[in-house]
Amino acid sequence: KLERYGLANTAETKDYDHFLSSLNQGKKYRFKLTANPSYRITDAKTGKSKVVPHITVLQQTKWLLDRSEKYGFDLVKSEDDEETYEMNITSRDWPRLRRKGNKIVKLSRVTFEGLLEIKDLQQFKQAMVTGIGREKAFGMGLLTVIPME
Repeated sequence: KLERYGLANTAETKDYDHFLSSLNQGKKYRFKLTANPSYRITDAKTGKSKVVPHITVLQQTKWLLDRSEKYGFDLVKSEDDEETYEMNITSRDWPRLRRKGNKIVKLSRVTFEGLLEIKDLQQFKQAMVTGIGREKAFGMGLLTVIPME
């Protein structure tokens, strides 16, 4: 439809099933994930809840570690130090984004990069398709992987 504006061939779709079928359980991959590490708290008096961001690098790292099993992967531990992971936070910011009705929200956006190993192929494929965490409408939660060779 963009051809009418002089932008022929500007969009292309590709079949994702071929890539998903190439993933292997037990294999290690480089990954990148930009996410909104957050959690819900409930006021004991009112019963109302709200979503708040994890602030520190330690909290944000724990957020990803806590979700890894649910999404079918493990973060790879460092060969030099079994207490650390082959993962870094490469970006942290607080973008102001516009919701419906022009309401401006300030979100925590964190980019993780490192190595993961697929432990449950079906759960991992689901994470690749549906994303991880909140605020997917703002481009967060997309997990991308590259096979290690």
